[in-house]
Amino acid sequence: MIAELRTASRVICQRLRQRPYQRGVTITAWDAVVEQLLDGRRYGAFSWHKAVGSEVRSYIAGLDEQAKRRLWESAEDAEFIPNASIETITDCLYPHVLQGTLPAIHRAVRLRERKEREQDGPASGGPLTDLRNDSTSGPARSRR
Repeated sequence: MIAELRTASRVICQRLRQRPYQRGVTITAWDAVVEQLLDGRRYGAFSWHKAVGSEVRSYIAGLDEQAKRRLWESAEDAEFIPNASIETITDCLYPHVLQGTLPAIHRAVRLRERKEREQDGPASGGPLTDLRNDSTSGPARSRR
């Protein structure tokens, strides 16, 4: 992952941490995203897809042309659309930046799940599982 994509992921996740998902409610959009992916709970009309998507679009809109071109050149799609205009690049960056952000979100889901298991495991007498050896993603695991 290129440095620009890591920066994008960090900025988007930070924005989600700072933004309340709804007025008058203390939970952040980040916590709502993690909770929804972890156990499927919904918070009113909140959708993690919409929350993350709006931050990705906002981030892309705030980039200058040079940064957009650097991100674009790192994408595989750049090979198929050579010499793309800045408008095309802007339109096509969304999935690339979103895919760069999802690993950070999924790491947070796995971390939260591991912490909850560690808190619940010894008290309930159940065995603790090592999530590093479990190839199932957090969202898939929560639907079992």
